[in-house]
Amino acid sequence: MPTLGTPEHALYVLLDSNLPTGGFVASSGLESYTKHGFLTPARPYGVSDPPDIRSSRIGPGREWGSGRAPQSGATLGPSKAGPAMAEFAAAEVDNFEASTGWYLRAAWEATRRALSQDVEGGIEELVHLDEAHEATLLSHVARRASKAQGIALLTLYARGLGPPPGLYEGGKDGDGRAAELVAGYKRAVRRGAPGHLAVCFGTVCAALGIDLDTTHHLYLFTHARSLLSSAVRLNVVGPYLSTQLLAHPLRRTIERAMGSGVALPPGEGDGGDGWEWAEDAEGGPATTWPLGEILAARHDLQHSRIFNS
Repeated sequence: MPTLGTPEHALYVLLDSNLPTGGFVASSGLESYTKHGFLTPARPYGVSDPPDIRSSRIGPGREWGSGRAPQSGATLGPSKAGPAMAEFAAAEVDNFEASTGWYLRAAWEATRRALSQDVEGGIEELVHLDEAHEATLLSHVARRASKAQGIALLTLYARGLGPPPGLYEGGKDGDGRAAELVAGYKRAVRRGAPGHLAVCFGTVCAALGIDLDTTHHLYLFTHARSLLSSAVRLNVVGPYLSTQLLAHPLRRTIERAMGSGVALPPGEGDGGDGWEWAEDAEGGPATTWPLGEILAARHDLQHSRIFNS
């Protein structure tokens, strides 16, 4: 009878939706997006017709705050919001990959190097990546959610996924070195490093022996699943439609996002032509959906809210 390897077992553990990683408090901008009237055909206050969310132009007589009385419209019920939710998820997952996926891959690679070479040097590299990630996340709401989930994931590894204290003495084997690295990185977070989710996720998966492609897919899959879980609690979609969306349109969305996230590691440009900095920038983190970023940043302005992002 074939036995299940440690990385495969760890993968199934990480797929548990009940893991205490803090994802249940984040909607990834969905709550604000819905409250602003972009997910349903219900007309926002002061707008005669809902504007095209992918266009920066609004026709005459459709300006925000134009003085028109609020218009009523038929909202999408939980059984009819599938296309709108799939459209939102496609844009949001693509932006999530473009803005954070680079750090996930870099953290995974840094962790694997550290496990075979220098643990202390690996911790310093992870902190450097973390600080760079902090600088490229422009929204304070996105920063807050990313830090909360990242720190929760490190705590999960320390208390539930890593080897028990004293089992691996001196860090002489792979599990011991992995536990030492994650513990060192967690101490750095306590001393002030941001502890963003992408860096923590890549570190933990590499420490558990999960390969890079699987780590990347798991990262996007759990994010998409959390997004749909938020939609169910917001009564945007029902549980059956949520499962259907995850099984079909979001599968294709995740595949596209993984394909778009393949980029040259830093320093592997053609070289010698003076444009290495531009090649690194083009393959680095980016924002692909400014509207989603703006609406997510307005999350705290809602009069009432369920989620913290």
